[in-house]
Order: sequence, then C-alpha cells, then structure tokens
Amino acid sequence: MAEQTGDRSWVARAEALFDWTEVTLSRADGSLLNDIDSSWNGITVFYAAQLADCLRYHSDLLEGQTYDLWAGRLARAAEFLTGCDTLDQNNVNYSIGLAYALERAGSLLGVKRYCARGERSMELAITCLEDSGLLFGEGVPRHRLSSRGCRPVDIGYNVEESLPIMARYACERHDLGLMERVRGAFLWHLGFMLPDGGWDNSFGTRKFKWTYWGSRTTDGSYLGLALAARGAREPVRGELLAASRANLGLIFRCCDGQGLLAGGPHYVDAGQRSCIHHTFDHVKSLAGAIDLGLMDDMEGDGADWTPRSSQPLEQYPDLGVAVIRKGDMRATVCATDWEYEQDACTSGGMISLLHHRVFGAVCTAGMGSYRRIEPANMQVPCGVRHESLAPRIELEDGRAVWSSIFDLRADMVCSRATAPLVHATGVLRDARHVELPESRYTVRYRFDEDGVAVRAEISAGTFVLPLIGRSCEQVEVAADRLSICRLDGSGFEAGVITLEVLEGGLHLPYGTERVFNLTPGFQAVRVDIVPEGGRVSFRLSCKTK
Repeated sequence: MAEQTGDRSWVARAEALFDWTEVTLSRADGSLLNDIDSSWNGITVFYAAQLADCLRYHSDLLEGQTYDLWAGRLARAAEFLTGCDTLDQNNVNYSIGLAYALERAGSLLGVKRYCARGERSMELAITCLEDSGLLFGEGVPRHRLSSRGCRPVDIGYNVEESLPIMARYACERHDLGLMERVRGAFLWHLGFMLPDGGWDNSFGTRKFKWTYWGSRTTDGSYLGLALAARGAREPVRGELLAASRANLGLIFRCCDGQGLLAGGPHYVDAGQRSCIHHTFDHVKSLAGAIDLGLMDDMEGDGADWTPRSSQPLEQYPDLGVAVIRKGDMRATVCATDWEYEQDACTSGGMISLLHHRVFGAVCTAGMGSYRRIEPANMQVPCGVRHESLAPRIELEDGRAVWSSIFDLRADMVCSRATAPLVHATGVLRDARHVELPESRYTVRYRFDEDGVAVRAEISAGTFVLPLIGRSCEQVEVAADRLSICRLDGSGFEAGVITLEVLEGGLHLPYGTERVFNLTPGFQAVRVDIVPEGGRVSFRLSCKTK
C-alpha cells in the first residue's frame, strides 16, 4: 500500500506489526508461533516467505536500520527452518512452503545452504505429485493408502497454497520442467473448479476449512493460476487465466460490503461477521500478484471460464468420489475412507455436492458435525441454527447421532447407462464409526439434464436433505412438493429449485427457517423425508426462468 499510494504511514504500520510480532509471537529459537495461545511454530515458513518478499520488493521503503533488523529476523527464521526436519513429515503444504521460504531467504541473504535445504524439501514434496497432476499429502503419513486405496487429498489446500507456492518456487529457480508439472497439476485440479469460480472440496481431508471459494487459512488460487499461465501456450494460457479471473470474481462477490472477505457466500444473510483471517490471507496473494506484475492478466469478470471436463461420469479411485456432469448439473458422490478428522467426515455414498450452472450450489456437504478442530482458525457460530448441510440418512436416539455420512465402508457402484447412475449401500454409524445394528440402507441416484432422481431403501432413520437457499429467497410448500425461488446476483428471479417427493412424507422440522453452517458458508432449508414402508423416492430439479 505504501508503494501504491506514496503514503509512508503504511510503512509505520508495517514496522509496528513487526514489533508486535517480535514481542508476542517470536521465540528464542528463531521460530514464530501461530497465535498467542498456540504452540504450533511450523507457521514460521509462511512468515519467513512474506518477510523475504517485503525485503525483496519493497526495500526502497525501509530505512537502513529497519532493513537490517528485518533481514536479521529472516536469518534467524531460516536457521530454525533449516534444522526443522519434522515439517517434511507434516502435511505436504509445509514441505512446499519450507522449500520456497528457504529458497527466498537463501537468495536474498546469500546463504547457499538455505537453498540446498529448501531443494531437499521440494524433492520430498514432488514425490506426492502424480503424473496425472494429482497432488496428495494433506494428511499424514502422506503416502499412506486407505483400505480402499484412497490418498489424503484436499482440493482447497492444493489450489490455494501448495500449487501456487510451487509455482513461485519454480519461478525463483527458473525451473521450466517444474513449472510445466505445476501447470499440469492445475489443469487436473480444474476438474474440481465449479462454473461460478468456486472449488468443490466437499470430500477433502481438510474440508473443515472449506469456504466454497477456497480454504480458510490459505492464500488464494488466482495468483498461482495466473503465474502458471505466464509462458504457457494457448489454449492452456487462456484456460488458466480464465479460471484465475473466475475465482477472483467469486472472492469479490463474497466480500461483506465493509471491505472484508466473508467465509462463504451466505455469511451476510446469516448475520455472521467476517473473520479478518480470510481477508489478510487472500489479500496477501493480491499483493503478490501486484509485485509480480500479474494484475493486468487477472483483470476481467471470469465470464470466459468454462469447466474443462464434460464427461458425464468420472470416477476418482484415489479420492473415493464420482463426479457426474449432465446438462447444467454437476454432482459429487462420496465414498472416501481416508479420514483426517472424524467430525469432518462425509462419506457413505452420499451426494457431497450438487451444483447447477446458473443457480450455483443446491446441496453441499460441509462437515459431518461442526467441531472447532483448529480453534484459532475456525469461527464460533452466532445466533443461527447451526447444523450439517450434508444430505444424509440419519437417526438420533438419545445415545448418539447415527448417520450414513459416517460410514467409511459403504460401497458405491457407478454405471454409464442412458443417464449416469450411482448405487450406494451402507449402514448408519456414529462419528466414531460404531455401527447401529439393523440400519442398512441402499440409495440409487439417476442424474439427468436438470436434476437428480433418488430412490432409497432405509432400515432405520430419515432422509435429511438440506436445500441451499438464502433467507431472502421465497419457499413454497405443498403436501409432497417444495420449491425455492432462486434469485440471481441482482435480486431478480433466476428460476426455481423443486423437490417432489414420490414416496415418503415431506416434513420441515423448522418450517422455512434456515439452517446455516460455517463450512462452507451456506444457508439451507432442512427437509426431512420420512420413509413409507422403509422406502423413500424423490426428484430434485432446477428450472431456469
């Protein structure tokens, strides 16, 4: 900001922040704590990288004494990181961040052993990057396969932190081969970018940080996409830039009107205040884009972004998911068994995301049950009925909540008939995966041009179907039908989402009052479909105006 405006008061603010950090978070060993009540010092990798960026791009704004003080602090951080081998056994984003931080510090300070240590971390990280473009390792042990062959993968962390940092490392090293691999990885991950610029992380290992536009404590994908586009040939360059613009446009649409980035599309509607963490993380990438001269490439509304795959059915065994695309509809059905945290689990062969090209999200899984796994990084819900948004079969009996989404052993079979079909079978379990006796279920999904037909046989419980809808969107209810009038970004009617129950009883436990969940930040109408004779059948359709 000082560079852009010429106002040196911004420099004074930066110096004050540096001093505050030294007093409250710095440790004698050169590390930095994540927060005043946290013992995690791996965050030093990101502190060091940003400090090095300041010294490289804005040294002309710093007095000699300040520059020397900051450079000395960078050297202390780099010394700590050089001997911090435990980070190479942590989530893969830390190995990548460590490599970049030490490369930047070594280059700036003229210490070759920092660069050599960073290179070793990047070599370890690259073992998690498959030839297909899939990056795994957001979970430890990184290379552990689940009993079904699933890997620890988090789309949000990959596209918002790991791949952008890997792209910056490749630029620093002038490593064209690595940059080409980063491009290939971004292209693979674009299979999970949604038409509105959001990211499908409904199955990710760390989805307790999913915010729909990305991830709660990462940097943003737009810088990495734009950087990977630099030097690429068409049509790859255009595709990467269009995706960058689309995601950045969604980021702006999720701002709260007061200059802060909200943690999801419906935070303002739900009366939730914006956590400043999201803003500072993602503004960091905008600052980086300015420093790297990328902003001209990133300007635009992203209207030219088109999802790269049109395959009607794609299965991802490494992820334990199937992705269905039919007409304007896109769905993810999840049966993963790689669990990072039990409360975040949403599996069982349930739909984890249902999305419409015009309407956006129709169903989103989020967390199975909300728990502040990282208390300093997750908000406390305030003044809302806070519930899971996952479509699920559920029974609460006073002892526990038994749910299909907690079944990591559910079977899922997909077929490509006249329409994509998915068939799932499982049992209800609690969050610790204890089985409820005599609770077997089967669910069949049939996807078509504008919706999905669902048939389920249920031994115990109710089919819970939270339907995304802002509190300002009108809901109409009949005996066996519910419709939500979906509004566009200007407040005009865009069309109608309709639920028609063919078998079973439609019940609204809270009427049309909205439930809300902080991950990924949507309001919804909770619909319970009560089985008749152990069966449920319904159709969910989206009709544009």
